[in-house]
Amino acid sequence: MTRPGGQPPARCCSTILNRDEWPPFGTDEPTRRELLVLLPVDSAQHVSDLHIQVAGENGLEVTADLDKLAPAPQALETHTYANDSGPAAADGHHVVTGWVARVPVTLIPTKPWDIGGVRYPLRATAVYQVEGDSRTFSARAAVDAQVSKAIYEMGVASLLMPLVCFGAALKRWRRTR
Repeated sequence: MTRPGGQPPARCCSTILNRDEWPPFGTDEPTRRELLVLLPVDSAQHVSDLHIQVAGENGLEVTADLDKLAPAPQALETHTYANDSGPAAADGHHVVTGWVARVPVTLIPTKPWDIGGVRYPLRATAVYQVEGDSRTFSARAAVDAQVSKAIYEMGVASLLMPLVCFGAALKRWRRTR
């Protein structure tokens, strides 16, 4: 995942898609990003009829702008994997340079179940043709979110007890003087 038009993250293929970003996404706030779908197809092969579906789970609302993702090969980019770390192709070899589709998405994490870091599951499914052969690719990951104002609210709430204690100590000090 990357900011719109941004470079892919340094660490490829993390299961937490926005781990390299700080802070995590705020709940109930829309966040625009580009989801990078790394297809397990060598860039020497022709990809056509690409259709991608993106779905969020457990309160993650996802809107994918698939109109900007044309099914033509010029909508795809190439990505080179280091040290034989690419995905396994249909014939079993590891892809060295493969195709990447950028899908503009808007993510809205809702219904948080914790104040701190909440991870929302995300699933991407791609159906495409490679030289006449129909293929399906499916991957699951997560996005990290937190209640955006919670840290400030908790900080203000945590000030109350020390202020009460300081006030009681000051009152006692005045009485004992």
